[in-house]
Amino acid sequence: MIAAYPEGRITLDPGLWPERGKTGVARLALAQGVPVVPVVQWGAHEVIAWDGRAAMLRTLARSLVRRPVVRVHFGAPVDLSGLLPDVPRDVHRATDRIIGSFVDNLAPLRVDEPVLPRFVDPTRPVSTARSFLAQRGPHPVESARRD
Repeated sequence: MIAAYPEGRITLDPGLWPERGKTGVARLALAQGVPVVPVVQWGAHEVIAWDGRAAMLRTLARSLVRRPVVRVHFGAPVDLSGLLPDVPRDVHRATDRIIGSFVDNLAPLRVDEPVLPRFVDPTRPVSTARSFLAQRGPHPVESARRD
């Protein structure tokens, strides 16, 4: 069993949604024929600040009093059938399926905060340069509301 972040880092997306993935996890899974089980969490951003010891200690102390809720969800294995490890297009498709499953599994955990989180850490850098949702299409919660 291996735990990995297919994004290669903690997300810098302003809404804390997953970023585009890197292909390493997909390559490993396809080459070995093993399943990828998405594990998503929501709420950890309220427990401890991003930057600096003082900010981390301050938010950790606040968390002991406020007691934020951290939710963790294990999703169904991602379907990578029909994809080959030595075909670059297939590796990218597998990566998109993996990250897409993260988005799909994360949306129900944050129904009260569908687009942006309530708590915004002012020390955390933000960037939309690697946004996955921008390439995917409509926001998962917004599209569900229209249906």
